[in-house]
Amino acid sequence: MRKLVVIFLCLLAGALPAVAQADSCPAVVQAAMNATLPACHNTGRDQVCFGYAPVEAVPRAEARLTLAAPGDTVNAADVQTLRLGAMNLDAQAWGMVLARISANLPEDGVTLLAFGEVELDNAGLEVPLVTLPARVKWRTGANIRTLPAAEAEVVAVGNLGVPLLVIGRTADGAWLWVQMSDERLGWVAAELLQIEGNTDALVVVDPEQQAAPNAIYGPLQAFTFRSGINDTPCPTAPPSGILIQTPAVDRLILLWTNGVLLMFQQAATVFLQAQPDELAVQALEGTVEVYAANQLRTVAAGYKVRVPLDNFTVGTTVPRLPEPYVYADMRVLPLSVLPREVVVPVSLGGVIIPGQPSVDPLTAVDPEDACTVAAFTEARLRSGPGTNYPIVARIQAGDSARPDGRIGGTDGVLWWRLSPDFWVRADAVYMAGACHTLPIVTAPPVPVQP
Repeated sequence: MRKLVVIFLCLLAGALPAVAQADSCPAVVQAAMNATLPACHNTGRDQVCFGYAPVEAVPRAEARLTLAAPGDTVNAADVQTLRLGAMNLDAQAWGMVLARISANLPEDGVTLLAFGEVELDNAGLEVPLVTLPARVKWRTGANIRTLPAAEAEVVAVGNLGVPLLVIGRTADGAWLWVQMSDERLGWVAAELLQIEGNTDALVVVDPEQQAAPNAIYGPLQAFTFRSGINDTPCPTAPPSGILIQTPAVDRLILLWTNGVLLMFQQAATVFLQAQPDELAVQALEGTVEVYAANQLRTVAAGYKVRVPLDNFTVGTTVPRLPEPYVYADMRVLPLSVLPREVVVPVSLGGVIIPGQPSVDPLTAVDPEDACTVAAFTEARLRSGPGTNYPIVARIQAGDSARPDGRIGGTDGVLWWRLSPDFWVRADAVYMAGACHTLPIVTAPPVPVQP
């Protein structure tokens, strides 16, 4: 018996640092937000503000920067690179920077909030123009003219289905400047083409000069970046990345990152992460159109699109189809620093494993494996362990999950915690694996009825 007591005490002692570490993460996040919010509240258009250390700023040639303490601001045009540090509990450090960029807006600006292990390079005016693929959609073909006018000389005729590259437009969007397969240029009435993408993103071309500017992006409206992955010391810490919030304006907003075009036409909040082989665009509010490799994807709130990259740059592989984001990661993001309040849409992504037809998800689970539960019919998920907690989602027969805790509910029945936001009653699911080893967890407060 004494030996068992000693072993138990050793295990308990080994667990204490992990518990203490987990408890420290929210404090560091809160400290970073508490410092950034007042220090960067008055950040002006096209300015970058130091929020929380560690932050390193590399200036463009001949520019001088002082970005060393909370509240320090510099012009975005003077910044070449920003490097932020991952969360360090010993140093109570977690890099955070806030920027407000004008983008292509005359008044309101776009807010960028970078945090954690992030390295961002300001592409600015170095980004090429937006181009969109198109095909002739009329059976009678389409006349390609020297000028955007019905009486202008015809230089070529595009037959039905002929591919063209749209590289510009008139101010009203009625005519499009196109490049043919032999690289000749000409104008086509917009109504004659089937276009992949939003033509509002095209540069406006002066028909008299027949030339377009080399680029249309301002400081930090275009950037390349990378972010850490699995670099948080505890589950309650936000993953590293960049939050972007656009204002509610009746105008198309363009951003360019790692070769991917992001287009906003409403108030939106998105979270970006970038690895060498993938860019993740995750929508928390509104929608964003993602254009890469001549393919357009629309990301609605609660979903994400993964764009394949080749060494942090978009290639020829088209973006993946939208999928639910990992809600547990989104709910802990430092959203309170943004100018507009955001309610994170609930998503089962990262929690529920969708069932497969005629496949029992528990068949291959051994008694020593991690606890797995699976619904045998539709099951309700609640916000806490008891029927007096609200229903937040439903899962279908065959859907499975791996609980991280258990507790006796307010209704006297055992409940499994699938995540801090999702609980399922034990008699609504089958179980397999070492479920008896799951820790007893604390229930959230029972909601007060209005």
